Formats: sequence, C-alpha cells, structure tokens
Amino acid sequence: TQNAAGTGGFMEYKIALLLKEHYRKYVKQWEKFMPADTRLTFLPYKTLDEMKDIFLTVKGDYDGFYVSGIIPYHAIQTLGEKGRDAVIGYSPIDIENTYRILIQKMVSVKNQQLSRVGMDFLKSEENLEELIMTDRFADAVHIYEARWESRESISQINKEEADINKFYLEQCKKNKFDIIITYFYSVVESLKNFDVECFYVYPNAQAFCQIIDGIKNNISLNHMKNNLAAVVHIDMEEMRKQKGEEFGEFQKKVMEAAQQFNRQYYNKMILKENYMDVEFFTDYEFLKTLTKGFTCCPLQSRLKKEMGFSGYIGYGIGSSIYQARLNAIDASHYGRNVKEMGDGSFLVDEKDTLTILNTQGAGKVISVQEGYVNQIANQVKLSSETILKIIGVMQSLGTNEITSQDLMDSLQISLRTANKFLSNLEKYGFAAIIQQKRNGNKGRPVNVYHLKLDY
Repeated sequence: TQNAAGTGGFMEYKIALLLKEHYRKYVKQWEKFMPADTRLTFLPYKTLDEMKDIFLTVKGDYDGFYVSGIIPYHAIQTLGEKGRDAVIGYSPIDIENTYRILIQKMVSVKNQQLSRVGMDFLKSEENLEELIMTDRFADAVHIYEARWESRESISQINKEEADINKFYLEQCKKNKFDIIITYFYSVVESLKNFDVECFYVYPNAQAFCQIIDGIKNNISLNHMKNNLAAVVHIDMEEMRKQKGEEFGEFQKKVMEAAQQFNRQYYNKMILKENYMDVEFFTDYEFLKTLTKGFTCCPLQSRLKKEMGFSGYIGYGIGSSIYQARLNAIDASHYGRNVKEMGDGSFLVDEKDTLTILNTQGAGKVISVQEGYVNQIANQVKLSSETILKIIGVMQSLGTNEITSQDLMDSLQISLRTANKFLSNLEKYGFAAIIQQKRNGNKGRPVNVYHLKLDY
C-alpha cells in the first residue's frame, strides 16, 4: 500500500534498497534525483541468504524493494509464496555502461587487444572483437543474463558465482587478461592482488531512476487492484444433468458446504444462491489469498472430495461486481469445454487474462490473454478451447515442438483429430514442420511441428 506522509498531503512510496555495502556511495548520488514522494532506505547485506532474511523481516514495512540485478532478484524468488506478493525491481545488465567502460579503456590504453579483455558472458569459443563487429555484443549479454532464470536455489546461484571467480583467478595466474569488466563485485575483490584492472558495472543514475519509477507504478497498480471486485462462480450445469430429479437436494448440500467453507475464512465472502448456481462475492485481495496467489482452487478439491462434485468453478476479477461476475461465468464456461486442464477451474481477470488453476496448487499455472486465444481460434477455424488445450500441452511438455502423437496422448483424442488441429495451425501460419522422427525402429515417421503460439 501507499503511505500518507506528513502534512503535505502527497502519497509517499517507501522503497527499500537491498544492496551490498559497495553501493552506498552510489545510493547517496541517486537519492538527490528522487522526487518528494519517494523515500529510499539503504539496507546492506553480505550474502544472498542474509539478504533473504532481511527481506522477510522488513517486507511489511516497505511498499517495494530494489535489488541490484537478476541474481539477487532470483534469490528472492526462491522464497516462493513468501516473496511473490512483494513489488521488486532490479536493474538489468547495463550494456551502455559496459560499452562506456570498454571504450574508455581502449582509448586510454593504446594498442589494447580485445582478446585480453575478460567479460563474464564470454564463452571460451566466443571472441569479443567478433561480437562487436557483428553487432552481437548486446545479444550475448542478454543470453548470459537469461541463464540466471533457470537457477532455482541459492546454492546454484552461489556455485555460478564461485565458478566465475575461479575462472578469472586461473586466467589471471596465466596472465591472460589486462582488463576485466564484470557483473560480480566479488570478482573485483578476488583480483585485488593481481596486476589487472577490474571494473564492476554499476547502473547509471538515469537507469536507476527508471527502475524506481517502474517500482512505483507497480505499487500503485497493486493498490488499485486491492480495490477490484472478485466473484467465485460455482457452475452447477453438469451436476444438474447428472442428478436429474435429485438436483435440488444436491444443490442444498453444495450450498451448505459453501457456507462451511466461507466460515473457515471468517465469512469474508458474501454467499449468494440463484436459480441454478452458487456464487461468492469478495475482492481482489482476498481472492488472491484464497487461491494462494491465483495458483490453485481449494474449493474445487473440497467439493469433489466431500460430495463427488464434478461441476466447474470460475473466478472473475473486474472493475465492478457486474464485470467480475461476467468474468467468473466466462471462466466457468471454459471449464466446461476444457476438462483435461486444471479440473475445470479458471480465472478471468480485469485484463481478460485467462489462468488455469490447479486443484492442489501443484505444478505450473498457465496464463494467456483470452483475446489472444480467441483471435487465433477465429483465424485457424478451431475453437478457443482447442487452442487453449494445445497451449496447455506445450506448457506441460515444456516445448513448442510437438507431434500429433503428443496431442493424441495428452488430450485423449484420435490421431485423425490431432492431425487436423496441427494441419489447421500450419495452414494459417501458426505452425511449421521442422523435421520428421520415428517412434522406435518400426512405423512411419511422424512430423514434428514448431508451434508459433505464446505459452
């Protein structure tokens, strides 16, 4: 939330800077560029584990956090749920400053060889001069930075840093480098006893101010979101078909279970029963808590376990109760048509983003723009539910290269239907055959499609 400050009447943003001690002099320079509504607090740490402890201790005292780069950012992400609800910003690798340092040294040191310049992102087979001349320098930096997204623990992050330090120490002992430009301050400290100029790439003031502005915007968005309306729609259509004349009695049992469920959360939702369905009315903040950050549907699993409920539950968020309810109904209708994914639990938010919720909160959550799905469906002459199912297969397999066999096995459909889906996508430019492969030594080779769908 934003905090009212003093008697000036403006809203103040309290942002904590989780940084190592060597940043202190830069923080003092950055502070003079901050507007009156922004208060920065410098919180130094020595290790990533210490940074996480500080973050957890003070998380409730600040509106947002700034960390130096993608490494400490991903360190906080390893906290899982404990870190997801915080607004955190970081500076990506500053290519402009990297170039500036490199050019200054090349000008000041005549005949300086690029082959004797060390950089973290340079692989053994890559050549700095070639990267610059072919305009691939920035790409190499971005690829290197993206590697950190696959690091899932502090130990993996620390090992990566230890490896880069070990590499530089070995190379400096062999007198391989004159200059090192690094994104690890620990490298600067490790190489103090070597006759090598070592530069740590700090973000410049302008880049830092842009990141802080982004943090402030996200804080404001969170504040607005907390006031959005939310609706949970329990769709009973499937149960009405199954129960027939006994449906009325079954509906009463669902209502009683819903009331009990609400009492478990101290009646923070308004429960309403209409002719056919059951609905909860609440707000964004509580719905986020209920679904553990929009990752699971505890109500679905409870009703299924207690009374064999096999209907569909939709979650909706909107700028008004009316819009939230429409989104919740829309989400439940997706559940009717996409039975293989998420046990029929979907969320449609105020931006028309469609999210599949897991019954137990296990596994990954798929989020995709509903308009994006509908647009593709209209172009390729398939239903939006079919497109969503295919995206779900891509997500579960972790690749956009799939075969008709993959679709057949995942969606429990015929090979003919799977081929039709892929053929339609290819016909309208959303898929391309990239190779053929055999399943074992027998049988005809099958096409491998590269699907051009966002997932």
